[in-house]
Amino acid sequence: MKANPNDPPTTTIEPITSTTITISSTTSISTTTSPITSTSTTTTTTSPTTSTTTTTTTTSPTTSTTTTTTTTSPTTTTTTTTTTTSPTTTTTTTTTTTTPPLCPTQTNKVQLYLDLTNSDTFSYNTFGKIDGTDCASCPKYQYFPSESGDIITFGEELAIGYFACSNQFICMCDESNKCYTSTSPETYVVMTSSCTGGTCSVYGIVGTSKVPVAGEGFKDTGNTIIYPADEDFSLNLTSESMASGLYPKIKAIKCGACSTTISPCLSGLTIP
Repeated sequence: MKANPNDPPTTTIEPITSTTITISSTTSISTTTSPITSTSTTTTTTSPTTSTTTTTTTTSPTTSTTTTTTTTSPTTTTTTTTTTTSPTTTTTTTTTTTTPPLCPTQTNKVQLYLDLTNSDTFSYNTFGKIDGTDCASCPKYQYFPSESGDIITFGEELAIGYFACSNQFICMCDESNKCYTSTSPETYVVMTSSCTGGTCSVYGIVGTSKVPVAGEGFKDTGNTIIYPADEDFSLNLTSESMASGLYPKIKAIKCGACSTTISPCLSGLTIP
């Protein structure tokens, strides 16, 4: 049957379809401090001594490698570090070589560079005389007993020796590597070793045969007296104790002009 135009409109309601959207959220947290690889290898060889340590650490993506090699006589230290932060790689290599002294210290011994060329007779019968032991690597560089005598008196023969240079000046270098020149050829030095002042050292008792004694001794290049002659010792030939601080601790003595290249065993000398 046809619908009558005058009939009221007919509305058809279709079924409502409901769609549920499911949101799926997945969170994954992964923390890796591994793999951390640590490798340590140590090799020790005597004469000469070589020690090698290799350490590799990986914290992805960064890799750090450190290699250390230590060799004694002479000592060489090499450190290699490689860091990779993709895509950049940085490699740093540092090598340090330390050469041991040509004449190393010895137990109960002191060291002195003693050049007797053109010096007066190294006499036994004044203040004493001790024969040193040569260092094979450096001629004239010698070892002496660490305590020969603390107070030196003429005739008691406790000193290492009496040093003078007829018609020449003396060059004397102290333990701070500073070298000074005597004021006149009449200046002399009596050397002894003592541990009384703390560490064992060779001491130089500065004297002179000139009168007056004042103004004599060892001077710098500006003619300032650095180590004056001991007047009491010069006149009476008996010293104070080495602990008194009157006498310089010395490491080298020779006749003639001072030089910064006296011996390969005496590095760092200066002439102030």
